[in-house]
Amino acid sequence: MDLESRIVEQRTTEAIKKNLMGYEGKIFLVSKILGHELVKESEGAEVLDFDEIYEEPNEDTMPTFAEDSYSYSIGHSFDGLGYGYHLNITFMEYENTIKLWYKGNLVYSETAGVLQSYIPHEEWEKVIDNLFSIAETKIEKLVKQKNQLDKKSFAVIKNRELQRIRDKWGDIV
Repeated sequence: MDLESRIVEQRTTEAIKKNLMGYEGKIFLVSKILGHELVKESEGAEVLDFDEIYEEPNEDTMPTFAEDSYSYSIGHSFDGLGYGYHLNITFMEYENTIKLWYKGNLVYSETAGVLQSYIPHEEWEKVIDNLFSIAETKIEKLVKQKNQLDKKSFAVIKNRELQRIRDKWGDIV
């Protein structure tokens, strides 16, 4: 086994122990929960209409999407400056990559669950731990809200079903 593959194995083990890797890892969850979605907006095939090229644009109209336009998520990104940290995390869905930059340097990179680069350092790992604790509290709030909505919707469905049975069979109880 050559030197680099031993280092990769060692760093992968270390990243797994620190819960940094994968879609359940701290880095991904911080970018997903605290970051924002990256959206690509597209139209169908772009065709240049030479008849309209010299017309003045109408300033009274609001720009709108064409009928064949669409948008879709391509990943998510987190910028730590709002939290006081010089840190950036990006997740690109189509490439299946998670990358983390700290103070302008790439310190973590993962592609399809395979570690590409990992420079362990206590400074940025503490920042990730702090941000992850913020993300955990946000996750807990989201779970509570979802549970409350589930209870409300279950009650509505239950009442509708009981009313349907009463309408069909009359008052049975």
